[in-house]
Amino acid sequence: MQPLSINNTEKSSIAQYIRKHDTAVLTIMFTDIQGFTDITEEIGDELAVKLRSQHDKILTDIIQKNDAGLVIKFIGDAVMAVFAEPSAAIDKSVKIQNSIARFNLEDNNLPAIKVRVGLHMGQVTVEDTVELDIFGRHVNRASRIESLAQGGQILMSYSVFDSAEGWVVAQKNISSQKHGLYELKGIKGPVQVFEVYDPKLTTPHTPTKGKVKEGSKKKTVIMATLSAVVAITMLLFFQWYKDVELRLESFYPQDMRLANNTKLTLAGNETDASRLVTNELEPGKHLVYYAVGKNLRYYSVIELKRGDNQLKPNFNEWRLPSLSYRLNATDTETTSYNKQKKISYFELNGNSVITKVAELSITVTRDFSGENISNNLIITITHDGQRLHEEKIVIQQAVDNGIERRPKQVIKASSQFSYELGIYTGKGAVDVSMLGAFN
Repeated sequence: MQPLSINNTEKSSIAQYIRKHDTAVLTIMFTDIQGFTDITEEIGDELAVKLRSQHDKILTDIIQKNDAGLVIKFIGDAVMAVFAEPSAAIDKSVKIQNSIARFNLEDNNLPAIKVRVGLHMGQVTVEDTVELDIFGRHVNRASRIESLAQGGQILMSYSVFDSAEGWVVAQKNISSQKHGLYELKGIKGPVQVFEVYDPKLTTPHTPTKGKVKEGSKKKTVIMATLSAVVAITMLLFFQWYKDVELRLESFYPQDMRLANNTKLTLAGNETDASRLVTNELEPGKHLVYYAVGKNLRYYSVIELKRGDNQLKPNFNEWRLPSLSYRLNATDTETTSYNKQKKISYFELNGNSVITKVAELSITVTRDFSGENISNNLIITITHDGQRLHEEKIVIQQAVDNGIERRPKQVIKASSQFSYELGIYTGKGAVDVSMLGAFN
């Protein structure tokens, strides 16, 4: 498969979506209709165009509902889309399969169709710029995974499933199946493939192409075991005391860091089954994290012993709250409006993580005098029951004034995080936002 070309309009759409959802990592969806060429030959071009139009509308409506995802392009009967959250991509995939099943039952003089879905996740921006080469490689992997699927299947890479596994387990209408390692054309090294499905609609099917033979896996395990035995024997013979050595199992998030903000450096390649951490580490507990957005990180606490450590960190969310509030020109009563948001967040205590609660609050009192409005704002930030910041702001505006956007300003900062306040007014409306961000 040749790398898919992304034109400037599509690149701009991706960049806007990334900025709006404040993320550097996207889950990429690639779909197509199984056997669409044969269907076209059977029913003719006119009905095929109608069928594809119906298919495109179903997928677009589901993907873009509530701004969960964005359709980037249609390639014949294939659809390419992106999502900011892997759980949203999985949820929409299941909804697509359910909607297609209902469509097939309609009396519309159109043949039944089956849609295949492939998902893959990866970082696609560097320094807030969409890197098309990186994006193209992730799209290619999503497409290759989709090519393993049968009609009605949803297959995904390990990165997607691992990031959304907790969400998947919590869903009553979604089940999952691990299919193991597969070789994908043009992709270096085997890829773990997972399936999600609605058990009321279908059952999982093992992909028939590209399966890594068990014999090869067993041989690899035996060789790895023999190598480990030899290595341990030599180490015990030559030294009583050994430094900490850490190897991480795939997947490898971009820019992993320790609690002290030191970047973890890894030997080897992204496709390796495990990679050596080259940092000097002490035995004991360590917190490892990586940034997903300004106010979202994923973290894991790992415990190291002297000698060899082979680990696969289990990452959890570490989030700071954000809050936005808009009063329109129609909110003309002289009264107070209040909006609050509470969220669990985490702070470091040495190498341990402590769960706390953060709360943001915006109170607006509006006074109208003729054509003038006085907006009296009270902004508060509370962490773990302690009020970190309280500020009163008065904004005077005319009902018919133009849009005025005030420069965003940091209203509270610490060594770990900061909060930014943004305000703009226009045509009698006032929009206030607070965003927590990691430093």
